[in-house]
This record gives sequence, C-alpha cells and structure tokens, in this order.
Amino acid sequence: MLNPINIIRRSEQSYIRSRVEAHGLHPLDALTLYVLMTRNSCNQDSLCCEMNVDKGRIAKTVSRLEEGGYLVRSVNLHNKREKLLHLTDSGKEMVSVVRQIFDDWNAICFRGFSPEEQAQYNSFLKRIAQNAAESRKELRQHD
Repeated sequence: MLNPINIIRRSEQSYIRSRVEAHGLHPLDALTLYVLMTRNSCNQDSLCCEMNVDKGRIAKTVSRLEEGGYLVRSVNLHNKREKLLHLTDSGKEMVSVVRQIFDDWNAICFRGFSPEEQAQYNSFLKRIAQNAAESRKELRQHD
C-alpha cells in the first residue's frame, strides 16, 4: 500500500490540475497567482524562495501568466535592475477562482474533522514543511 502522504499528494494534484486546467491554467500557475495575491508584489527570486521552486520553472510560469494577462512586470523604483511582479485585475479575478478550488479541496480533506483536529493537523504539517524545506536547502548546499 502507498504511504498515506503519497495518496493525499497524488489525489490533490489530480483534483487541482483538473479544476485549474478548466480555466486554462497549470497547477503552478494557480499557486503562483495565489502567492502573489498574498504578497502584493515581489521579484522572481523571492517567489522561488517562498514557493520552494527552481528559477527556471518560475521564469516559465511568470512568462505564461504575463502572456495570459494575469500579471505584469515593472521596474523596482529602488533597484532599477530588478523587476517586480504585480497581479492585473484579471489575475486578481483568477485568484478568487483559485482560492475557491483550494477551499473546496480542503473541505474534502477535512470532512468529519473538528476545528481542533484541523488546527492540530495544520500545525504538524507546517513543521513537516519546514523540515522538508530545510532538507532541500541542505542538499543544494552540498551539490
């Protein structure tokens, strides 16, 4: 039998992919829009760090979202060599769709759980995510 985490991950990927593709997005596009909404604006490097995704994948994703009219790049007034990413109105509208998809998935996962159980699970999951991110950084330092 598969590890329960693998089952959850594969089920989530399938669910999210099928829902966002109906809107012409890739799963990473949806996550990128969602993160940008929480940040107001940022550069690609900070997006890579926050999302724990390599620069090449983020560059392709940002280009695709820019071509789709979901975000724009602007010169940082404090550092002329840096470009900041901002959501367009279309991007903000799509974030509402993406947020609903994520909320629907969470409702499926937490069906039958009390609010206390959900909070406890989220607390454990944050710690696991921190451990995984730190491990990934350590591996990159050794390469």
